[in-house]
Amino acid sequence: PCRSREFAKAMGIFTKTDAVDAYVLAFYGCLKQPEAWTPPEEEVRKLRALLQHRDSLLNDKLRIDNRLNTLKSTEAVQEVMDSLSLVNQYLKSEVARIERLISSHIAQHPGLKR
Repeated sequence: PCRSREFAKAMGIFTKTDAVDAYVLAFYGCLKQPEAWTPPEEEVRKLRALLQHRDSLLNDKLRIDNRLNTLKSTEAVQEVMDSLSLVNQYLKSEVARIERLISSHIAQHPGLKR
């Protein structure tokens, strides 16, 4: 989208309507003949999803770790500390489980090792 908009501006076309956009895209396609986009294979999409989920879990765990450390230096309610500790333990075990899934997925698809 950004390239086509810049292409239109370079052509001196600053109007943005559906008809103008269609013309610019058709002209861009004829002139540049860009490669057709193909979605990544299923195993790549799955690996990306697992990696993103692991990163999200690690960020959540870090947030809970920081909160626990802050509460330890204050007179925090013990029930809150216990609850956060349980959440932290769960996140740790879930990160380990996701990492095992990632390793297993990579082992099943040798092309992903690169």
